[in-house]
Amino acid sequence: MEVLCYALASALLVLTGAVVSGGLSLPRRLPRENTAEAAPDDALSRDIAALMAYGREEEEENAV
Repeated sequence: MEVLCYALASALLVLTGAVVSGGLSLPRRLPRENTAEAAPDDALSRDIAALMAYGREEEEENAV
């Protein structure tokens, strides 16, 4: 039993060393091709930035 634990621990250490050294890469999720989900967020952010800039322009005109 003790030998089995040592064997498993050494295999885990070898695997960890291979991952850390870059010799083995872990599987990664593929990037999503659908960009339609990102478009509304960008449009919303753009609209909010435009509204905030519009309010600042009016305040600057009144202050001068």
